[in-house]
Amino acid sequence: PTTNVILDMIEFCWRNVGKPIHTRYHDYFSHHHLKFDVDAGRRDFCKSINRLFRRNALAYELKHSGKVERRISTVLQNILNSSLHTGDADLDKMLATAQEKILNHRIELQREALDSLWDAWERLKTVYNPHDKKDGITSLLDMVAGDESPKFREALEKEAKELTNIGNSFQIRHSEVGKEKIHISSHVEYLSHRMFAIIHLIIKTRNLAKTN
Repeated sequence: PTTNVILDMIEFCWRNVGKPIHTRYHDYFSHHHLKFDVDAGRRDFCKSINRLFRRNALAYELKHSGKVERRISTVLQNILNSSLHTGDADLDKMLATAQEKILNHRIELQREALDSLWDAWERLKTVYNPHDKKDGITSLLDMVAGDESPKFREALEKEAKELTNIGNSFQIRHSEVGKEKIHISSHVEYLSHRMFAIIHLIIKTRNLAKTN
């Protein structure tokens, strides 16, 4: 079976597992009646499955929710765990969708995470100026770099342009023939790391500016 089939089977087992507990003893048939503790069974099942993942160096984890998630780099996980609230409902929804799907073990959903992430990037550019995307991103990058870091401002500009080009060159925001599709989870993680990093930097700086 494929990896996805195996991981789906693990999730199926988690939904249906229970720890057997002996209750009344049946003298005539010489056996115990049983009841099943679902919570205890799921806890034990999670421990056993995650032990197997670790022993075999597999980058997955069965969560207590019953979902198998990919284990990603600590740096990216820290970004995902941090607050990415912008006050814009649509933008927040795009980011939340990307955060959820990037951890899925299916490459198809990981690619959907990239779609949401790049859509969020384009929407973020209009936060300051809804009518002029170019002016909007210029204002955001100026705010992040400040007046005393021209070299850093230049680096941000290059990164912003490169990320936009990536979204247009791959099958992320576009699906025309000739656009290269992302096939490998580690490539998804790399691109997500770059995009989440700059988005997180902009949102964090902007939120700090609002409170000061």
